[in-house]
Amino acid sequence: MWGMHPETYWLAHRPPASRYLTAGLLTNFGGGRTGTATVGEKWAVRGAWPVFRRELAGHPPGLVVDDARGAPYRLARTPTLRAWLREGYARAGEVDGAVLYTRRAE
Repeated sequence: MWGMHPETYWLAHRPPASRYLTAGLLTNFGGGRTGTATVGEKWAVRGAWPVFRRELAGHPPGLVVDDARGAPYRLARTPTLRAWLREGYARAGEVDGAVLYTRRAE
């Protein structure tokens, strides 16, 4: 799940692939913010992206839901996540504005 809806894991009865349940610590995005100039991968909490990558490598999800819908933390501002998706996932469709990616067979 990429976005700001951690309750999706609970609703889907699925464990998250990483400790980062929202895009917040990985992009410096927070609810109620008016400015977006300091939102994106380069403003993440120091060391968060290497941890995120290791956790995804250890527990790669079968399905990734990109729920950014044009938000400041969208894939265009997260090149590491964008590259990771491109390498191992295929776009499977869209549901209500959220883009679904399924893991490619190895």
